[in-house]
Amino acid sequence: MHSKSGRSFWFYLLPLPLLAASLFVGPSDQVSWRHVAQWFWQKGAFWGAAGSADPLVEAVLLDIRLPRVILTFLVGSSLAVSGNALQALFRNPLVSRTSWASLRERPSAPPWP
Repeated sequence: MHSKSGRSFWFYLLPLPLLAASLFVGPSDQVSWRHVAQWFWQKGAFWGAAGSADPLVEAVLLDIRLPRVILTFLVGSSLAVSGNALQALFRNPLVSRTSWASLRERPSAPPWP
């Protein structure tokens, strides 16, 4: 039987493929996903291959795309933490039985039961 903590562990690993995929995407016409994959291959990130890397691709990856991705994850996590702190501070649960029941009693309530 799977425990609840085991399932939540995989949920926290979900952003990692998005982090890797976002390194391959960008507005630069000179650095496509093929150039990035070749850079990773030449740097030895895949299976230990060695070689010289293109300095333009390296500059775009390390100076533009990687900081953008890291900053995005930091801002998103700080918003999640601050939202959770505010919910705990004001003791305002996001969803409870009483909050849904009060929505049904109002005339402007949504049409679902």
